[in-house]
Amino acid sequence: MAPEPVFYARGDGGQPSEAVSDRSHLESEDYQAAMYALAIPHLSAEEEADIAGSTETEPEWMQSSDGHWYLKQDDGSYDRTPHTKQEDGTFKPYTT
Repeated sequence: MAPEPVFYARGDGGQPSEAVSDRSHLESEDYQAAMYALAIPHLSAEEEADIAGSTETEPEWMQSSDGHWYLKQDDGSYDRTPHTKQEDGTFKPYTT
């Protein structure tokens, strides 16, 4: 059963002393569980970064028969600029 709501009236600018002194909510299991949940981080920094980056997709590259790599665009077509794959896995536009 939910506790009765507490109503306050404006008076001298302070809260009624009975409301200030009532600390029974501190013993509530729900209150303690909420404070515990707020005090303990649920995700590590790496997990948060993974979640934040999960909406971005990795670029998709396709190697053609001529040995060059082409970047697939969002509409399914491929960029016309040929690229070469570097030793570190990055791609560099092909220059003649």
